[in-house]
Amino acid sequence: MASKRLILHTGINYATWSSVNKATSVNLTGGNLIATATSTAGKVLSTIPVYVGNKNYCEILCTVTPTTSQSAVGIESNTGASYNQKLGADATAWGLVPTSNATGQVYHNAAYVINGYSLQTFGAGDIIGIAVDNSAGTIQWYKNGTACGTSVAITTGVAYYIAVSPSAPDVSFTANFGATPFTYSVPAGFTGGIY
Repeated sequence: MASKRLILHTGINYATWSSVNKATSVNLTGGNLIATATSTAGKVLSTIPVYVGNKNYCEILCTVTPTTSQSAVGIESNTGASYNQKLGADATAWGLVPTSNATGQVYHNAAYVINGYSLQTFGAGDIIGIAVDNSAGTIQWYKNGTACGTSVAITTGVAYYIAVSPSAPDVSFTANFGATPFTYSVPAGFTGGIY
């Protein structure tokens, strides 16, 4: 007799970090919600993007303080991009670089496009909120619930994956894509979670 498999639909299917769209130097644990660097530059993308026309918010907990300018938190639209590089190294990604030697810089297309972006360095225990408006074409970062400067313009008409590059040994980022309550309020007009 053939066995039957029971499939339970318990709710929303939230994103995790992708075990496919990532650098080999990024180790995933905690149900693929914790991304930890094992060596040099590398990034990982979420399994589900912020689709065109959507406005979504998520939070990334920095669990180990970044010590190089290779670490970044942001978005990537190209799932075929090289994962063995810093987030923002190509034209399809924007990464906020938090370290003391590159404090508050937005990295895009292999260049720092915004210097002095209103963010002090962040480290262990800080929560970086990411609000992607994929209708108006903007991204807004938050540090512990406070907006970092103004929103940054991004290319419209493509889906964006939340991405991190924990690019130094043992640097770690834990994602909350909405499966658990957020620490801070979801910005007005945005949907909490990536699903």
